[in-house]
Amino acid sequence: MSACSHYSWAVSVREAFHLARAAATFGNARSNYEQVLPDLEVAYTMVRDWEGARFDPRNVARAELAWWVARRIPGENAPEHVGALIAQEYALLYEVPTPSVESAGVLRAQAGALRDAEASAPDWTVIESLLVRSYSDLHRALN
Repeated sequence: MSACSHYSWAVSVREAFHLARAAATFGNARSNYEQVLPDLEVAYTMVRDWEGARFDPRNVARAELAWWVARRIPGENAPEHVGALIAQEYALLYEVPTPSVESAGVLRAQAGALRDAEASAPDWTVIESLLVRSYSDLHRALN
């Protein structure tokens, strides 16, 4: 987030530590996923405080964890469902209406699903295209 938020390197490293630890813990977990919430909450508290935003870091952390978990559960891992959950996180984080960020969430989820489906040889060109479109849509929604 340093490029987006103009963080100092020290703040960037601290936030990255908490996000990386949350991701690594989640990656190894098969239950008790809530154990990652403290790290996610710390990271989002840093974002909120740096930006002077009003969002609730706990709610954003829970929204992020919701889509992480959904990606693992057959029947809940469809890109449209995961994308809707990502959009809910974006709406909380950026304090915008969920529908305005829905397409960005779905495109990001499609990229993740494609990477997962082709884990041995992902089509990085298509994945990159989906992510560029996702972040372009998100940028438009926020400006």
